[in-house]
Amino acid sequence: MAQVVNSLVSALNVQVVYRVDGETKVFSETVVSPLVIDRYLRLEMSDTIGLFVPVGNGQQVNALSIEWFEIERVSSPNGG
Repeated sequence: MAQVVNSLVSALNVQVVYRVDGETKVFSETVVSPLVIDRYLRLEMSDTIGLFVPVGNGQQVNALSIEWFEIERVSSPNGG
């Protein structure tokens, strides 16, 4: 399903609150890479088994470490 939605989405505005080594961190960015968009859409669909999502500076976090997230879709000009 993510691939179908992905064709209609050119970017995602994401905000993620996650915990690493007992410390709470926040990631907020607009993501445009199709691979990264797919990962965040999998997170949204609760498809988290073995899922790692990028959180900036080349780092990824296990989806199970995410405490809260918000995703806003940015529609592609010709998709909707």
